[in-house]
Amino acid sequence: MLYSLVIGLFVYKEFKIRDLWNIVAGAAVSSASIMIIMANAAAFTWLITTQGVATRFGTALLGVSDNRLVILLLICLMLIIAGVFIDGISIAYIFVPLLLPVVKELGMSSVWFGVMMTMAIAIGFATPPVAVNLYPACRIADIDLLTISKSVAGFVIAGLVALILVTVFPDLIMWFPSLLGA
Repeated sequence: MLYSLVIGLFVYKEFKIRDLWNIVAGAAVSSASIMIIMANAAAFTWLITTQGVATRFGTALLGVSDNRLVILLLICLMLIIAGVFIDGISIAYIFVPLLLPVVKELGMSSVWFGVMMTMAIAIGFATPPVAVNLYPACRIADIDLLTISKSVAGFVIAGLVALILVTVFPDLIMWFPSLLGA
């Protein structure tokens, strides 16, 4: 941090010492808002766990079908929809306590679940109407949401195909690391 301060002040001269207070205050506000989100998500996680909501949710989800693939695809769909509307940290805090016991009950690896969850959330982040990742890209590129949505449609489709593949063939996720000896 000190190194960044020295480089910013004296080498690149991107800001002056009098700007430092505003920079620190802005960083504090950003950090505080993230911490509030995380605290509320953690409280919500504690609540659903202690009240047995996670257990009831898992039982209900497992009761939807006897077919493991149907349940896994339903989980993927839920995570994609969550990714459209909610940030990734909150999704993890909310859905991991609900879904990890279900995934374990189905005999799936927690590593597989982490990768699959990340893929599904990433697909949701690029899917309108909220498209968490597309709005900053729209501002940077100075284009509207419809234009960028058309541009990323191929990537979303490719992501969906990859997600379906790792859901149908879960060993794909662990295949490459096993080649490297990891």
